Amino acid sequence: MRQNSRGQCFSHAKKIMVKQWLQIAAIYQEAGMQAVRKNHYVILPKDFEKGYRSNVKKSDTDFEFYR
Repeated sequence: MRQNSRGQCFSHAKKIMVKQWLQIAAIYQEAGMQAVRKNHYVILPKDFEKGYRSNVKKSDTDFEFYR
């Protein structure tokens, strides 16, 4: 049975949303781990920034040899 284009569109959108939620969850988890490592009781913005940097795909223009 073939799915119509509308069903495929919803399926694709659902996959994208799940991927985004997983990425957000990974950022929150890494931020929490940063706070634990530094013995914080509260997650600070810098912990979120570090979690974001460690989980988000780097830009294709950001090459290691330019550093």
